[in-house]
Amino acid sequence: MTLDGIARVYANSFYELGKDKGSISERMNEFKIFSELFQSDEAFKDFMLSPVYSKGVKHKIIMDALESRMSEYTCSFINIIIENGRLECVVEICDELYLIADEAKNKNNKMNVSVTVADALSAKSLDEFKKVLSNYFKKEIIITEKIDSKIIGGVIIRAGDKLIDASLSGQLNKLQSNLLDIKVRSEFAYED
Repeated sequence: MTLDGIARVYANSFYELGKDKGSISERMNEFKIFSELFQSDEAFKDFMLSPVYSKGVKHKIIMDALESRMSEYTCSFINIIIENGRLECVVEICDELYLIADEAKNKNNKMNVSVTVADALSAKSLDEFKKVLSNYFKKEIIITEKIDSKIIGGVIIRAGDKLIDASLSGQLNKLQSNLLDIKVRSEFAYED
């Protein structure tokens, strides 16, 4: 599963369970504060991602630092992320969380679509994407463009639970995986 796919699962869980407990927008804002801290404070991020410190130490730091500022629900969710070793997904989880909330608001006729490209798209290209996706999903499309030079070229499209990876890096990763799979199978075939 891709990082975005993992983030979507966590964000959906946070949203659905939080919605049942009430005041989801407050809980989303709390998680956004954590995400922004994670994104802006390199020392904090390095500490949280470091394998040197145990999950227990990280739990204690979070509880000591955030318990008085955040709901028990949000602190528990952050601790689940720590326990499951998914801290590298915090920013993506927050992004997905807000996309899910927007989708819930616009459930009937609008759809948020994330388009990740290596370089910024022209207005004409964005309009073409909107048109094609609108015809496919039969909804008005709201595009969020993300720039990620790591994909080298092509595009990654995320629309709801659908992921279309037409990036060059994605294709190279598939090729590498297939070649490694062939190599492993051929090694087993020639064993004594």
